[in-house]
Amino acid sequence: MKVKEPLFEYISSDISHNIINGDSLKVLKGIEDEKFDLIITSPPYNVGKSYETKTSIEKYLETQEEIINELVRTGNPLGKNPSDIWEIVAQDWETAMWDIPNVKSNHPEKTEHPCQFRIELVERCVLALTDEKSWVLDPYAGVGSTVVASIRNN
Repeated sequence: MKVKEPLFEYISSDISHNIINGDSLKVLKGIEDEKFDLIITSPPYNVGKSYETKTSIEKYLETQEEIINELVRTGNPLGKNPSDIWEIVAQDWETAMWDIPNVKSNHPEKTEHPCQFRIELVERCVLALTDEKSWVLDPYAGVGSTVVASIRNN
């Protein structure tokens, strides 16, 4: 499959980025307070998919609570937070800006991941809720939609 828009054309040496492969909780514990201006994620479902380890619901919720506490600590409460965000979302909804089809079957973005974010969905969040050179975090990353959307939009 030929890629229409190679990612590496978007990566500028001016953009500082890190992709860390590791245990989300352990990695988050090593990150400074208030580092990230935006956090976008979809945690594992804990339903026994081939890419996850299913645990008891109690253990799953305990782990997610620990991770959420770390996300709160590492998130910047002073990040871009437009006071009229819901007004903006309502206007965008009326103009079909959020009418984003799912990634399925023969869609060009489709990977082996069974439930991936569309890059366009993440891009709208990045553009609305960050400034250039903001730090964006996706503690689970999936197929990297958040990484691509963030790099594409500086």
